[in-house]
Amino acid sequence: MKVVIIGGSHAGTTAARTLKKINQNIEVVLLEKREYIGSVPSNLNFLFENLLHEDTNLFKGIVLPEVLMNMGIDLRLKTEVTKINVVTKTIEVKNESKNYKLSFDRLILAMGSEKFLISEPILNASVSDLITYKMPAEILKAHRVLKNSKHITIIGSGLIGLELASSLSHHLDKKITIIEQMSRPLFRYFDTTITDVLMKYKPENIQFLFNKTLKSTQRMQKQIKVTTFGEESFLTDSAVLALNPRPNITIIPKEIYLDADNSILVNDHMQTNCPDIYAIGDLVKIPFGPEIDRAYLPLISMAHRTARIAAFHITKHNTTISKPSQRTIATKIFNLFLASCGITYEESILLGIAVTEVTKTFNYYSPIYQKTDFLLKIKIIYDTTSHVLLGAQLITTEEKLVSLINIFTQFTADKKKIENLVNNEYYYAPLLSADQNFINEIFLEAVAHAK
Repeated sequence: MKVVIIGGSHAGTTAARTLKKINQNIEVVLLEKREYIGSVPSNLNFLFENLLHEDTNLFKGIVLPEVLMNMGIDLRLKTEVTKINVVTKTIEVKNESKNYKLSFDRLILAMGSEKFLISEPILNASVSDLITYKMPAEILKAHRVLKNSKHITIIGSGLIGLELASSLSHHLDKKITIIEQMSRPLFRYFDTTITDVLMKYKPENIQFLFNKTLKSTQRMQKQIKVTTFGEESFLTDSAVLALNPRPNITIIPKEIYLDADNSILVNDHMQTNCPDIYAIGDLVKIPFGPEIDRAYLPLISMAHRTARIAAFHITKHNTTISKPSQRTIATKIFNLFLASCGITYEESILLGIAVTEVTKTFNYYSPIYQKTDFLLKIKIIYDTTSHVLLGAQLITTEEKLVSLINIFTQFTADKKKIENLVNNEYYYAPLLSADQNFINEIFLEAVAHAK
């Protein structure tokens, strides 16, 4: 069997490796139009935090080409697919030296997402005025522009926008303005219980403009005039668009069905309506939460997950998304660590689910590690009637506690009831553990609250 994969980012490389690990006899051809594969995300942020430098190889990916080639994968870099022929099961390809056709038995589409797009109602914002960044070359260009900017405006306070703002805030000579159409940041992942804590740690050189939507941008010599709806305007040295990534469907033929948001329609095995063609990663939507059929979740964890599902189905293992995604994320912003999984309280209202929310704050870690500024706030959300856990959020000063979210994710995916989570077994070692078990404590609080 010959499997051709278009796209060498996280989804494509995971699919290729999984196929070869399961069946060495499968011929796997991985095509990537750039000269690198699987680049490290958040490179721009790392540059401003001096974790990387411009002379560092930003093109070096998480997976090295030699690793794939040593597995027997036919990796072809600087190779662009220009056309897919569904009927003849061939693709048209070009590289630096020639154009040619390539046949396939199975085809995996893994082209990922495009740069952040301007969406309605931003009608008069010029793309040339707004910085977007995704690929290393764009990241280098953005870094050079922002490095020389004193006033930087970021449109969007989701993960991408806020992580960038947090990194920029370390440079005290810069002023950062964030335009957000909602009333607070990170609204997709966190309720006000958590974001209110985050805002208390906001650096002084960051200003939020909440409940504002970008209307237009206009180049004014060396600066950009930014105008929001309501006709409020100000000048900024540079403006960054940090929202709305969308599936890259440039080469998708008309025979393959798309959803209304231009994501590719797939079944639980990641098959399109053309059974020999699969789509994975940022091209597709997947089941999410207790009531949402499918949602667009452009996360690297979802790229890995959908890639493995497609690879397993191609190799006749028939693995599907047996459990909906819990949209697990973690981040570092304003020197705090945040994580969430499952639905938020605000989402439960939109979904019409009656839930109870319980929050507990911890300010003590252990007698061995007496951290005077220690903070951990955990919030859980459970179904008021069934007591099934539906989501969790946390914010902390302690990096290693972020991994607690993985436990909450599994509990949520397994539809565990809070009464069954009060007395789980965890290791205790004085040099490694906190003085109290934070997970048992939050569920004990929930059970007491439920009575």
